Amino acid sequence: MSTHSRTDSPGAGPASDAQAQAQADRYWLNYAVQLAHRSVPSPSAYCVGAVLVATINTTRTCSASGYSRELPGNTHAEEVCYVKIQRGMTNPHVDPAAGVTDADYTWSDQFARFVTLYTTMEPCSERLSGRGPCTKHSLALGVRRVVMGIAEPQDIFVKCTGVSTLMDAGVAVVVVEGMEDECWAPNRHIRPTYKA
Repeated sequence: MSTHSRTDSPGAGPASDAQAQAQADRYWLNYAVQLAHRSVPSPSAYCVGAVLVATINTTRTCSASGYSRELPGNTHAEEVCYVKIQRGMTNPHVDPAAGVTDADYTWSDQFARFVTLYTTMEPCSERLSGRGPCTKHSLALGVRRVVMGIAEPQDIFVKCTGVSTLMDAGVAVVVVEGMEDECWAPNRHIRPTYKA
């Protein structure tokens, strides 16, 4: 198994399917945490990691990954993923252990229905920079499932309504319990401990 793809065995029913999905969610969210640690800390911005994963049959493949400020222009992690997909860029991340590069996909409605966005923090609903929020990008590109580690703290920069915005538009939102410390760790320059 490489960092970039994962094949799940067909389950024996709904319980095993749910268990396989939960394991995959934790796996890809852990990868997003690794990416978040690559973000250059900023006193006025979070350090977030994001991964777009396509699931075809039982194989999940990383289509794009990103982290905060990876691309020029104060970019958010989710935004970096979308920019890479839209530009048809091959993801530049190389897994040091496997030496495999991420897959490259062309974005389409047919592809979007198989995609899950994994992000260490709730996608933003408002940006102080004036750039488009990640929830708007997610909806415009047809993402139908979002898995996240933590909600954006409501007392630091803005009052985020990312989860409710996505859910109101019919996007399934899953919070992976028990990963708060890992997802907040790259943001300890803002506050030592996580508090929603």
